[in-house]
Amino acid sequence: MEVLVEKYKRFVRDPCNGEVLFFGGFILYIFWKMIRTTMFPYSETVFQTCLILSVVLLAGKIFLFDSYTVKMFMAVAAMLACGLLIAMASGYLWPFIWVLMIAAAKDVPFGKILRVHLLIGAVVVGLAFCASLLGVIENLAYPATDGRGIRYSFGCIYTTDFAAHLFFMLLTAYYLYHKKMRWFHYIGTCVIAGVIYYYCNAKLDTICILLLAAVFGIYHIMRWQREREQIQTSDMEVRNMQLILFKRTKACLTLKKLLGRLAFISLSVVSLAMYLLTSAYREENEFLGFSKVELKKLLCKSQATDKDYYLSQFIILTLLVEFYDGQGQSAKSRDFIRAGELQNIISERLKEGASYYDEQEQQQLGIAYQNMLEAFESLRSSDRMNRQKTTKEGFLSGILKFLQDQQLIDYIEEDEMIWTTKKLDQLMDYYLLSQNNFKRVQQILKEVSDEPH
Repeated sequence: MEVLVEKYKRFVRDPCNGEVLFFGGFILYIFWKMIRTTMFPYSETVFQTCLILSVVLLAGKIFLFDSYTVKMFMAVAAMLACGLLIAMASGYLWPFIWVLMIAAAKDVPFGKILRVHLLIGAVVVGLAFCASLLGVIENLAYPATDGRGIRYSFGCIYTTDFAAHLFFMLLTAYYLYHKKMRWFHYIGTCVIAGVIYYYCNAKLDTICILLLAAVFGIYHIMRWQREREQIQTSDMEVRNMQLILFKRTKACLTLKKLLGRLAFISLSVVSLAMYLLTSAYREENEFLGFSKVELKKLLCKSQATDKDYYLSQFIILTLLVEFYDGQGQSAKSRDFIRAGELQNIISERLKEGASYYDEQEQQQLGIAYQNMLEAFESLRSSDRMNRQKTTKEGFLSGILKFLQDQQLIDYIEEDEMIWTTKKLDQLMDYYLLSQNNFKRVQQILKEVSDEPH
C-alpha cells in the first residue's frame, strides 16, 4: 500500500503527467469531433466511450494537478455549473465539455495545444480529402443555392465543414508561425481561398481566409518597417545625427485603453444581448418570421383558401417525417428523396388519413385530412415541366423552392432531387424534435381543425 501511495505522490509531483492527461482527453475529443464531420464510418458506441474517457482524463488533470485561488475556483465552478444547467435543460452537453477542457488547459503551454490541434486537423482532413478523391469515401456534391454550379464537400458531410476546417488550420498556422511567413505563404493562402470559393462556394470561409491573409500581411509589413526604422535609428546614433522621436499622445493612449476595455467586455455584452433577444421571442412575433398571410401568398396559388395553406404545411411536415424518422444520435433516416416520390407519399398519407378517420375523429386528432385531400385533388396533374401552382407538381415545387431559399433544403429542379442542409439537420435534432418543443408542434397541427375551412 505504501508503495502505491509513493508512486501516486511521485506521479502527481511531475507536471508532465498532467500534460499527458490533458492531451489524452484533448486528442480523443478533437479527433472524434472531426471524424464525425467527415464521411468516414464510425461506431456511435466507440464515440460515446471515447467521449466519456476524454471527460475522465480532463477531470483527472484538474483534480490531481491544478491548484486554484478562491476567486479562480469560484469562476471555474460557476462555468461548470452553467454548462451542467445547459445540459440538463436542453440535453446539449458540449458547453460543459468545452468549459472542462478550458479549465483543464491550465498551466499547459498554449503553443503545444495549437500544434496538436493543427496536427490532428491536418491528418483527419487530409485523409478525408485524399480518400474522397480516390473513391474510398463519398465526395458529396450539393447544388449551389445561387445557381452557380455544384458544391463539393471533399470527404466531409457538408461543404462548409471542409472550408471551416481549412480556415481554422490556416488561422492556427498563422498564429504559430507568423514570424516565419514570407510573401509566397500569403499568395498560397489567397489561392486556397479561391479554390474553396470555386469548388465549395463557401463565401463566409473564403472571406475569413482572405481577411486572415490581409491582417497578418499588414502586421508583417508593419513589423518589417519597425525593424528597418530601428536599424536606421542605430545608424544615426553612430553618426551623431539628431533624432526626432514621436511620442504617443494622451488621446492615443486613452483611446487604446478604451478599446481594450471594450474588447474585454464585448463577448459578455453580445452573449447577454443574444440571450435576452431569444428569451423575449414569442410565437406571435412576425418581425423575424412569416405571418400566415405572407406564407399563404408565398406557398399557395392566388386566391388560396385555408385548405390550401394547411395543405402546404402538411407537405412540409410530411417531408420532415420522411427525412427525420430515425432513432439514435440523430433522427435523420435518409439522405435524399425525389420530388415525385414525395408527391406520391403525400397523396397516400392524405387518402389513408381521410379513409381511416371520420370527420369527428379528424377534428379530435387535430388534422383535417379530408379538407386537405380535397385541396390536393383540386390541383390538376401535369408533366414535370409545368410549374404553375394550380398543378400538383407546381404547388410542390413552389414549396420546395421556398424551403431552399430559407437554406433548409437543396433542391435540383431538373433531377427532382431533394437533400436537407446542415441547418435543417441541427434545427430538427436540437430544437424541433426536443421534448420541450414537441407540444408546440402538436399545437400547430391542431390549428387545422380549430380554424374554419
